[in-house]
Parts: sequence; C-alpha cells; structure tokens
Amino acid sequence: MTLFYYALKSLKKELAVKILTVLQLSAVIVITVIMVSSVMMRYRYYAPFSDVLQSNGILCNFTPPANYDPKKQQDPFKYIADEELKNFLPDAENVISCNNGPSWLVYDNDETIETDSAVIMYDDDFIERFKPEIESGRWLNESTDADYIEGVISENNLGIKVGDTVRVAFFSGDKKDNYHLVRIVGKLPENAKIAGYWRGNSTKKNLDMSSLYGTASFEFEQQVVILMSSKYISDNTTIMQGIFGPALITFPEDYPKEKIEQARQQLVEYNCRSSYMLSEINENSMTYIFEYINNLLPIIVVLLIMVIVSSISSSALSTRRDIKNYAVFYIAGLEWKKCSIISLIQALVVLLCSVVVSVVTLVVLNSSGAGIKLLIDGATVLSVSAIGVFYIITSMLMPIVMLSGTTPKQIFTR
Repeated sequence: MTLFYYALKSLKKELAVKILTVLQLSAVIVITVIMVSSVMMRYRYYAPFSDVLQSNGILCNFTPPANYDPKKQQDPFKYIADEELKNFLPDAENVISCNNGPSWLVYDNDETIETDSAVIMYDDDFIERFKPEIESGRWLNESTDADYIEGVISENNLGIKVGDTVRVAFFSGDKKDNYHLVRIVGKLPENAKIAGYWRGNSTKKNLDMSSLYGTASFEFEQQVVILMSSKYISDNTTIMQGIFGPALITFPEDYPKEKIEQARQQLVEYNCRSSYMLSEINENSMTYIFEYINNLLPIIVVLLIMVIVSSISSSALSTRRDIKNYAVFYIAGLEWKKCSIISLIQALVVLLCSVVVSVVTLVVLNSSGAGIKLLIDGATVLSVSAIGVFYIITSMLMPIVMLSGTTPKQIFTR
C-alpha cells in the first residue's frame, strides 16, 4: 500500500509528461483497433471461400439475356444447372454456385403483392460455407427433409418475420407450381451482406472477394430478398433452376491454363457475362484485406516509438529524482527488482487511463456516422493487450537498469 501511495505521489510530479503519454498511447490503441477491425471484418467474408480462391479455377458471373422479360412465361436464360455444368466441364473438380431468379410474393387471394422481390437459391456447399449475419431465427439447413421450403428473408415492409409462411411464385413450366409455401426460418438485418446478390454488388475494376457479395438495403432498394436451398427445391418441386449469379469453378492444380481459357469461351453461350481467374481474385483480395495495415501501420509504429521514448525518459527522470528514496526502501528490506513495482504501478495507471480515453473515442467514432465500423473480437483484444504489455515492460526497464549493480552506500556517497 505504501508503494502504491508513493507511486501515485511520484506520478503527480510528472503529470504533464504522463498526460502526453496517455494521449499518445490512446492514439496507438484507437488506430490499432480500427486497423485490426478492418482486417478482420474483411477477412470474415474471404474465409468461407479461401480454399477455393487459392485453387486453380475461375469465377463466372451468369446473367439472363438483355431482352429477358420476367413477366412473361419464358425461359429466362439458357439454363445450365450445377450438374449440367459439371457434365459440360468434366475436368472441373468442384462447382459452387447459386441460382438467382425472378419471384413474386402472392396474397392469399392469389394476387401478386406489389413489392419487388428476388429469390437466391444456394447449393449445399454454398449453404455450408456462407453463413450471413442473422438478426433472428437461424440459417438454412443443408438438404432439409422438412415438408416445406425453408427461407431466410431480408428486411421488409410487409411485416414478414420468423415463423411466418409466405406464398412465393416462381417461373415454372408446370402450372401447378404457380406458387409454393415458404416457411421463414431466419431474418437478415438491414444492410446485410448476401453472397450472390447482384444489387449493391461491388463494381471494382480489380475484382476481389467482396465482389461475391451484395448489400441488401430495403430502405434504399425496396426489394425483399429470400434465400433458399436449391437442393431442396430440385428434389421436391418442378421449379426450373439455372445458375444465375456467381459460380466458382475449380480445376486440378496442374490443369493447363489454355484449357481453362477454352472453357471460359464456351461458357459465354450459357450467358456467362464475365469470368475471372481465381488467382487474380485471390491476389486482389489479399490487397483489399490488408489495405488498412499498409496505410495505418506506419502511423502506429511512429506513435509507439514516441510512447516508448517518453515512457523511458519519464521513468529515467523519475528514478534519478527518487533514487535516494529507493535506497531507503532497499535498506528497509525491499530488493532493487521489487522497487520497479513503483514504475509498474505508474505504468498500469497510465495504461488504464489510456484504455478509458480510447474506449470513449471509439464509441464516439462508431456512433458519429463517420463510416468507421468496429469488430471487437479475440484478435482486437490480443492486439491491444500486446501493446499494453509492451508498454509496461518498457516502463519498468529503466529503473531496473539504473539500479542494478548499485548499492545504497554508492547512492548516498555520490
């Protein structure tokens, strides 16, 4: 308790220096949290498809023809489904795709609800990999054996929620499939990231993994999106399906690039609007994920050096000023190493104040509408903890160095 009191008393004598250190350390913590949050938020959209993007293959975007009219009972595009695509490309190792087509919500009196809507149907591989943020309910089951179609719905103005059953009309060649009952098992939050959703999709020149996702904003687009299992629909209905949206196609690692280019040209006749090599997308994805590290890491390093310099200088001045008091503590039975507890206490107080200032700053930034999104997870906590430990060690280093090998007699006779 005496050491704690003495540490606080000594701290007051260097208040200006310590306040500067608090501000510098707070800046380091704030920028680190922003940087790590950015990396982790971007990485969580890369992770589900990381093994695919690191493979030898292509990303294809399938689209209906320009003259397609969804209100007419017509074949929306030259259909090619997963299995057909695998037969078309027998050398392909894997095809991960989603079907995205026209749909209509239907009132009980069989009249169409005047709301723009779209259905995205995922294969089992897609469902297993991609798990969007769920506001309520749950994500889709793979190849469900339920006696109804499962659906996860976006934000809407129709009051549709988890547990409701809605009637959805699809294009089909069979009149008995004018509409189907869909049980809503999950609901997405506003501005949810949806894989394979073409609205709100990235239009970057250099495509990366963010191009696989679109943002579902009902407030902005006034469109209701329903996510379903294409496997269940194929097994239990006669609804026609075809790949519409992104498809990830992988080949063996030693598969010739010439044959891949040939496959890309062949897929054009199936309305493959564009295709890209996975290696190119993976490279662009790495650049995109670590963009903030390249921008912010130099700032963090400079600030951290300033914190270390001010911390060591402050500790050196404090130790030199109070060195005779340390000698008295030593005579009273306190070893030199334990005298560093005083510096430890001071460092902990400075660190605690810095954390408080950082938390307040981050809360203000997060709620200010400045476009800064924070993700507080294990990586963020670990990064901040590493900074804190590093600061404490450097703060305790100077007193130990200055007192080691010195005796009280030498101090009093200087």
